[in-house]
Amino acid sequence: MIVPFVALYLWYRTRFYVTVLLYILIGLIWVCLVLREKVHGKSKILLCAGFYCMFVSYITVFGRAPNYVLEVQLVPFETYYRIMSYWDIDLIYDNINNLLLFIPIGFFMTCLKSLPLKKLIIIAIVTSFSIELMQLLLHVGYFQVDDIINDTIGVFIGYQLCKKYMHYD
Repeated sequence: MIVPFVALYLWYRTRFYVTVLLYILIGLIWVCLVLREKVHGKSKILLCAGFYCMFVSYITVFGRAPNYVLEVQLVPFETYYRIMSYWDIDLIYDNINNLLLFIPIGFFMTCLKSLPLKKLIIIAIVTSFSIELMQLLLHVGYFQVDDIINDTIGVFIGYQLCKKYMHYD
């Protein structure tokens, strides 16, 4: 009986830390943008990208409590429909966090290796699909098509930010 309460507590605690760490990371990216003339080489970006990938894998898969309900949501934009119909604050929060979580990935990938946008989008979809599949198979989350859409949009925003502010071609 106590297990659901512990799982719920850990879930809310993780959501709080995800949000705080995302904003810290976005702030660090902003600092890098401001100081871009003083930052030389891609090794610092590679190091940040590596740590961020570990952070994302922890947040999305390995840091989650087991979930014993398997749910697969294959209808695109279903969460958006539920947000518009019921103004579900948790769904709004989850969608924004998914989008924000992948902005740095698009930023780092564009800074490290100038990929064509089409290839970057394919990588984003495959990466997000892999995360969703791991969540489903390891019983630590739900497989949602909307998460893949939000993650891909986040990568696109990161790509645009890097192209605009870092002047990588």
